[in-house]
Amino acid sequence: MKYHPPYFATKILQWFCHAELVEEVEGDLYELFRERVETVGPFRAKLYYWTDVLHSINPRRSEPRKPSPPSLPYRDRLSHFFIIAFRNMLRSKSSSILNLSGLAISLTGFLLIALYLIDEATYDSFHPDADHVYRISYSFKGFDGKEGRDARAAGLWCIKLKESMPGIKAVTRFSRFGYPGNVRTSDPNHVFVEQQFFWVDPNFTDIFSLPLITGGDVKTILSDPKHVIINETIAHKYFGADDPVGQPIIYMRDGMEFQLIVGAVMKRAPSNTHFKPDFIASSVALDPLWKRNNEDRVNSWMDSFSYSFVTLEPGTDPAKVSQALQEIFNRNLGEFAKVMHPILIPLRDVHFTEGFMFELDAPGDKVHLYIFGSIALLILGMACINYMNLATARSISRSKEVGLRKTLGAGRGMLVMQFLGESLLMTGIALIIAITLLVILLPYFNALTLKDFSLAHLLQTKTVYLLLTAFVTVGTLAGCYPALYLSSFRPMEALKGTFTVGRAPENFRKALVVVQISITLLFITGTYVIHHQLAFIDHTKLSRYKDQIVTVRLGDAVARQKIAGFKQIAQQDPRVKEISTGPHLPRRENFGFMGRAFQFRELDETQRNWDRLDVDFDFPSMFRLEFVAGRNFSVNNPSDTLAIILNETAVKDLGVTAEKALGLQAEGTYYIEVQGIPKPVTMKYNVIGVVKDFNYASVRKAISPIAIGGQWRSAEMMYVMLAGDEFPETLDHLQNVWKQVYPSTPFQYWFMDEEFGRLYQTERQMAKLFNYLGGMAMIIACLGLFGLASFTAEQKTKEIGIRKVMGASTLQILLMLTSRYVRLALIAFFIGIPLAAVAVHSWMEAFVYKAEIGGWYLLWACLLILFVTVFTVGFESLRAARTNPSVSMRHE
Repeated sequence: MKYHPPYFATKILQWFCHAELVEEVEGDLYELFRERVETVGPFRAKLYYWTDVLHSINPRRSEPRKPSPPSLPYRDRLSHFFIIAFRNMLRSKSSSILNLSGLAISLTGFLLIALYLIDEATYDSFHPDADHVYRISYSFKGFDGKEGRDARAAGLWCIKLKESMPGIKAVTRFSRFGYPGNVRTSDPNHVFVEQQFFWVDPNFTDIFSLPLITGGDVKTILSDPKHVIINETIAHKYFGADDPVGQPIIYMRDGMEFQLIVGAVMKRAPSNTHFKPDFIASSVALDPLWKRNNEDRVNSWMDSFSYSFVTLEPGTDPAKVSQALQEIFNRNLGEFAKVMHPILIPLRDVHFTEGFMFELDAPGDKVHLYIFGSIALLILGMACINYMNLATARSISRSKEVGLRKTLGAGRGMLVMQFLGESLLMTGIALIIAITLLVILLPYFNALTLKDFSLAHLLQTKTVYLLLTAFVTVGTLAGCYPALYLSSFRPMEALKGTFTVGRAPENFRKALVVVQISITLLFITGTYVIHHQLAFIDHTKLSRYKDQIVTVRLGDAVARQKIAGFKQIAQQDPRVKEISTGPHLPRRENFGFMGRAFQFRELDETQRNWDRLDVDFDFPSMFRLEFVAGRNFSVNNPSDTLAIILNETAVKDLGVTAEKALGLQAEGTYYIEVQGIPKPVTMKYNVIGVVKDFNYASVRKAISPIAIGGQWRSAEMMYVMLAGDEFPETLDHLQNVWKQVYPSTPFQYWFMDEEFGRLYQTERQMAKLFNYLGGMAMIIACLGLFGLASFTAEQKTKEIGIRKVMGASTLQILLMLTSRYVRLALIAFFIGIPLAAVAVHSWMEAFVYKAEIGGWYLLWACLLILFVTVFTVGFESLRAARTNPSVSMRHE
């Protein structure tokens, strides 16, 4: 066993022995200690060492050691450092390449994720006074007491709030009234469906930033109802290289046309804002549309179709503003004030607010941001582990260097700085490679995240700080342990070659390998489970044929009146299999309200708030809805327009069987606004069928009770199922028929799988991200294992030669070299499997309907990692095992 002098006694000697004598005295005392260990034993040797230390110091003649002044100028020392660092890198080419590869790959992944996180965290922060801007929304209760939330507000709420409460700096409103609208230039053949056409108050820029590229003053333009502002993308789309300012644009809705003139071109909104306008025009321009029938939908108490924002003076309490809004409700909304309550949402939190109807953008998820951030840190940690492992593993090769430096007067602090500097240099080179890879990968990353990152983002202050922080943090973390460990070598042992590594560093390396493999297991299991859940989603009822179904937007009521004619002509082509109409499916959280109050007086007086799907008679058969009882709609029965089909959840809510639900009469109530006052409208329906539950919205939410009605005239979308695989030709046929039936309406279509892609956008992004990062983790782990296997094989070269001379086979040598890593992998599985199971369970809890995954995925993940580990280690070990023994025996 290796014994060392008492640490504290050595420290006292170094502090109080004269500076000119300490090196010589310490060496002599160490020699005496080694001899006494052999003669009198370690305990008495340590006691004698303490006595010798006390005799060697004289407080009256001695003074604490002071660091000697540097022997070289700063520039020379810096040059010397770089020369030594590069020599060490070139001397250990394989180790340097492995470290650079691991650090560069991990830093690339880290920087890409960090760009995404910074972009998400700074949503809507570029507007002036963004920290004091709030959106006015509200919550309401349905007939069954369930709460709903609307992102919009009635037009008069914010106006009356500013009039009645001090501390309100500014208010403004905007809307997408008539969404989506048809827009064209003076050429009637070029008509486009535009979804981002916004109508704003003239004081819009009191709250929101609107930078212009060309044009005059923003407020002057917005105060003129004849002017419209377009962004640069729209300018190129409509006018090409021509100057768009002064050009006419015509907005069409509900048979009305609104003549507008381009007053300015604005910059395209950044990706990290929930409000991305393509067109901005004064809301006054639409007065003929929303002030029809003696109504004023702008200045209404109940018609919530505008998005209202307020800027509070610094120090104003948002809770008091909410209270003031509730008092305004109480005074002006009558009985509705009891079930409606205002909600103030900070502008910067709008993106992360879930559960609101009519949101302008899909909400973000802070939980996923934490997941992505954790993944980035884990990937970075794996590369640091590689560096520490390889640096400490090759410590013996640098022991004589350390001994010689200490003998020539280098203190431990100087050595620590040397080794940390080498780590920072390695990290700096890796960071340059990572930035190069980042620039190459940005277009692909933008496609994955639906962002628009560019080189300009790398030059932003936050990104520069991030790069510097990553450089210092990674370099320090990766190099701190090797620096402290290497600088602790004793000079005499190192120079004599009697230095031994000991068990502690080896155990530390083993622990780091276990951590690496555990992290890799988390990535692989996460990737499998996410893909398995997405496969489950793809086999739900509506999504089963999503690749064959084309969704066509019907637009206004004029288009819906000619559906029968379109069907008749389109289905003359055998490639058009089926056509149906219905609401916008699948339903996303920010879509409109489909609830309707149903009452079954034959059973009880309870009012039930169910979703209602207005479809045509072909909808159930086209989407292969399975009937439990009753029948489908029939064109031979005209009264089926007043019939409904329930799902199983609705029947359970009634408390009857499917058969008994048939023939029941339901009273359905909905509201329309007349002169700003909601008026109830009640209709009676007969239940003719019951279908199995199907997911018409996200599988994250439980299936609600629904009533499917044959009211095709209120349908939003047309669904066309295509046969065969000649999709481009079939789409051309549909477009030609559309132009024939609807000559003045653009043919806007998309495949239904695109809608499901938007519904599960976060999950699909996570799946792709886990694919790439799981691959990164596997590569980094393999690089580290390969480096350690190479070092192990090199250290055991002579042992391998002796074993082969003694008769050991290549297989036995291979098993000897790989068995230690297999044992480490098994330990990692023991730790990683519970962590992976908990992580998977937590993520799956977000879904009401889940795929059955069992526990086999953990076993397969472990087998995959074990195979990769054995292959990686075995590849290098096999080379060593097949070396000629005569060569191995001569190895030094």
